Amino acid sequence: MENFKSNNFVGKTVVCHVDFIPYLQKFDAKLQELGLKFHTTSSWRPDTNVKGAIVKPAKNSNHLVGFAIDGNIWEGKKLWNSKLLANPSGKVLELIEWCPSIGMRWGGNFKKVDVVHFDFPLNLKDRKKYDSILSELNSTNLN
Repeated sequence: MENFKSNNFVGKTVVCHVDFIPYLQKFDAKLQELGLKFHTTSSWRPDTNVKGAIVKPAKNSNHLVGFAIDGNIWEGKKLWNSKLLANPSGKVLELIEWCPSIGMRWGGNFKKVDVVHFDFPLNLKDRKKYDSILSELNSTNLN
């Protein structure tokens, strides 16, 4: 796993798979363009045990392979938290609507709504790669 840092990402350090970084760089550029900041609360996770989770983590979560981030969005001094992200508007909505253009998803569009979640759906797009990364991480964590 790698750390991704940018002035447009605040909060916890984003820990992710190296192949997720190009998506984060594009997301970062869009944040910059819109004058937003992403307040990261979660990124890569070694398992699905998440204290205080708003939404129960999926068994095949992209967090498990470093292809997902959770967080709130700062628009100036306004914090778009889970309550506000349930009804996005303005620049935040523009960011959300832009995500599919680079292959990313917003969890607000999921059947099990998760408005603080953004990911690249590796678990759906390339299951073989997802399983390979997960297997490698699990074998590394066991040693």
